[in-house]
Amino acid sequence: VRVKEKLSGEEIDVPADHATIQGAIDAAAAGNEIWVRTGTYAPISIDVAVSIYGGFVGTEIQRTGRNPATYLTTIDGQDTGRCVHVTAAAVLDGFTITNGSSSNGGGMLISDGGATIANCKIDGNISPDYGGGVYFSSAATIENCDITNNQANTGSGIYNGYVSSTISGCLIDGNRVNSGSGGGIFNDGGFAPVITGCTIKNNYASTNGGGICNDEKNDAVISGCTIVLN
Repeated sequence: VRVKEKLSGEEIDVPADHATIQGAIDAAAAGNEIWVRTGTYAPISIDVAVSIYGGFVGTEIQRTGRNPATYLTTIDGQDTGRCVHVTAAAVLDGFTITNGSSSNGGGMLISDGGATIANCKIDGNISPDYGGGVYFSSAATIENCDITNNQANTGSGIYNGYVSSTISGCLIDGNRVNSGSGGGIFNDGGFAPVITGCTIKNNYASTNGGGICNDEKNDAVISGCTIVLN
């Protein structure tokens, strides 16, 4: 992991200084970038407005040199806890989020409306309640992510908990609700999430909305999406 301060160019290298992503977050200030090398890491809590990027091998001098599709950077909950909790206007980009297990967001709980999740694979997470993959309790943004094979009682892929989040360019595939609604996405309450350019397929719900379930008061705006085989 490397923490890069964009204005001054100062860097903190890990594992020489910080062996974990959490250690780098704790050392960083708002506006810093954290560059994470390929590997598997423990769950994190992001409480400062930093930008965290995965997919590095450690030789890059620019962020554009990374390749998260080839150099997988994984946050693994090991089936014992949530992988990521975001409480700041942070960016998380280029990670695999897997094996998370927690009520209200097995993979991720997003509690700050300024947060952006991008270019991530959120796969194989579980919640006994809401949001197996992602639980939004604030109106954040998720874009260009694969949200696959997650399970929950409501909103297995994504649960929008009374917020108007933005979901753009995502693949939402193979998520499963065994005793509730919203296999792919559940939009709760009288809000207006925006869902654009997504492919929502092969999701299952035992009650309502295999692909998407909108609460009766919800005013979701859905455009340019392919919704099939749910």
